[in-house]
Amino acid sequence: MSFRKLKAQIYWPATDQKVRGSNPFGRTSTINRSFSLLSYCGDVKYLVLKIVTCLFVPILFIQQAHASVSSTLGATGVKPVDITIDSAGNIYTSNFTNNNVSKITSAGVSTILGTTGTSPYGITIDSAGNIYTANRGANSVSKITALGISTILGTTGDGPFGITIDSAVNIYTANKASNDVSKITPAGVSTILGTTGDQPSGITIDSAGNIYTANIGSNNVSKITPAGVSTILGTTGDRPIDITIDPAGNIYTSNFISNNVSKITPAGVSTILGTTGDQPIGITIDSAGNIYTANQGSNNVSKITPAGVSTILGTTGTNPQAVIIDFAGNIFTSNFDSTVTKIIVTDSNSREIAAQAAAQAAKKAREQKELTEILAIIPKIAGLTLSLGEMTKAIIIKKSVVSGLAKKQPIKVTASELKQIQKLGKKLALEIAESNKGSVNEGAVASFAEGVRILYGK
Repeated sequence: MSFRKLKAQIYWPATDQKVRGSNPFGRTSTINRSFSLLSYCGDVKYLVLKIVTCLFVPILFIQQAHASVSSTLGATGVKPVDITIDSAGNIYTSNFTNNNVSKITSAGVSTILGTTGTSPYGITIDSAGNIYTANRGANSVSKITALGISTILGTTGDGPFGITIDSAVNIYTANKASNDVSKITPAGVSTILGTTGDQPSGITIDSAGNIYTANIGSNNVSKITPAGVSTILGTTGDRPIDITIDPAGNIYTSNFISNNVSKITPAGVSTILGTTGDQPIGITIDSAGNIYTANQGSNNVSKITPAGVSTILGTTGTNPQAVIIDFAGNIFTSNFDSTVTKIIVTDSNSREIAAQAAAQAAKKAREQKELTEILAIIPKIAGLTLSLGEMTKAIIIKKSVVSGLAKKQPIKVTASELKQIQKLGKKLALEIAESNKGSVNEGAVASFAEGVRILYGK
């Protein structure tokens, strides 16, 4: 198992998180996609495709029209133009006028997480809970930690709108005014990855690291390879403002003027998937391939099935800008009346499916928490190089260590298990350490280290 695949399974989100913009002709899209978990690339999304963000899990979504209930989840700063979500269900918005980020808990408690550069548009999140915003007025990207500490990560091209993130926590922005894409490494090194069509607004990424932008000024989608080679993938409807991607690599854009969604295959074949409400601006996708748009002009959310059947899922606050889905299939939009709307499907079939999804999510969350702890602990154990082996084996080994500690007995392992543990190379250890910066439970580290010493008879 490669480290890249392992990280994808643990970190990539199960729903596509996109960046939104406030200007009708300047939109943003973004992030992360959950690839491995959903069998395709990635913060945030990868995913429906979003990369390295919160610990999302596969979701069961409904494939037919449903009754729904809309309510206001909480208040935000002024003009929340984009939205994202973490593994605990907390919502975050980039507030264009206030130059800050709001955090709203699942219970509806609203706070200001931290400040940003001038006029933040796109927003995304990584697996450690760090928030990133594309600052349109400052040509920069802000990073806000889970504790609310704000810094400028790096500079961008002119007028960054959309933002996304890859599995190595590199940040990408669609720069509307300079018609290009910026790449910023975790260390803050900024470069121009490649050029785009006219006025790129939305941005997304696939599992191979290819970048796609929705070009609102030229009615098309650009593709930029990791090597920086730029091409036009295909055409769209009128004024594509946001973008997302499915596991098969099909691209979808919300077309602001033509009130529809375009689908472009990896081969570049373009079709209209279905119609939307008035002025669709934000777009996202679920694990079943259903598309959702936030319709700015009609204050509602459209749902389009893979077969192209379009329905209005529910109403929103005034002028919704961005849309996202949580693990239970609830829809959230950030609205220009400084609120976040939550839409819950209410028919019995939906409730049953949501309950099943929630149970699966809880189980997966527990497993992923264990794996995350292992990943965080291993690089902290001085002088030892351990191999994760298969993820399930890693869990078994961790539980054996804990059990042995509790009984104060040496832990017996087979020769193959010991070989698996000793197998980890220095390069992988460095990658794990690099990708798991942040707070670690030192008590857990000490306990695990002690268990390993018992295991080795040291």
